[in-house]
Amino acid sequence: MGAPEAAIALAAAIYGSTFPVIKDGLADVGAVGFLGWRFLLASAVIGLIVLRLRVRPTSWRRMARATLAAGGCLATGYLFQTVGLEHTSASASGLVTALYLPTVPILVAVLTRRGPGAWSLVGVSLATVGLVLVALRPDLTLGLGDLLTACGALCFAGQIVALDRYSDQPPLLLTLGQMLAVAVVAWTLVPIAGGADVTGRAGWLAIAYTGLLTAPTAFFLQAWGQRRSPPVRAGVIFALEPAFAVLFSALVRGEHLSARAALGAVLILGGIAATLRDPRPDDGLSREAPLRTAAPLPPTR
Repeated sequence: MGAPEAAIALAAAIYGSTFPVIKDGLADVGAVGFLGWRFLLASAVIGLIVLRLRVRPTSWRRMARATLAAGGCLATGYLFQTVGLEHTSASASGLVTALYLPTVPILVAVLTRRGPGAWSLVGVSLATVGLVLVALRPDLTLGLGDLLTACGALCFAGQIVALDRYSDQPPLLLTLGQMLAVAVVAWTLVPIAGGADVTGRAGWLAIAYTGLLTAPTAFFLQAWGQRRSPPVRAGVIFALEPAFAVLFSALVRGEHLSARAALGAVLILGGIAATLRDPRPDDGLSREAPLRTAAPLPPTR
């Protein structure tokens, strides 16, 4: 494994480690309030970097469209995911969130009106069965938290498609626009949903960890590694994120998957691996900036 692949793996580990940290933090702050604080802090960090480097968009109009499209999907996805995390375990949240990977090819197929590849269909089928096994409760009902997280994963898939369409814009500005979008949406909802008061150290730790470390550090590791590594290889390495989520959840919170959920986890990871085997040339989603990657890349955290 070379330096680019190591950087991607470290970014995946950082992303995976956020699940148990956020789960503990939500005991001290509401889901919407947490998102507001987290992305306000992250926006400030990335904003300072943008100002220092004097980054400019290639087109302000396209940049605004990218912020609305990708930022809207990201904000909605995080609302579903974070509220869902209040009702499920950190390890299950990490596994279900990873459903965005096999969902991307299907979403592209719908938007381009072209049938998905065989491996994509296999991947989605395996991941769907895996989701049911992870979310299924002993009384044969599906967990609310897992279903909300699955909705978040669908939104993350939409964000990936939007990002690829506007990939001609500077990555730093795309990241800043999305983070600002999440912060604005969250603080707009705080008067309705409440939960902005942070009542304990775990809440501030989660805000600081995800706002200061995940935003700048993991983003730069991800961006640097992806520019120097083939997209399929990058996608496979990023598929380790849910595995890291399960590992850190066990180490930090003592969580353990049941035999049924463990089988579901294997099927989800198998579905991701199958999706990454499907070659994906130019899909023609946009004449201005068509989808180019051979494997779906993860959303901005």
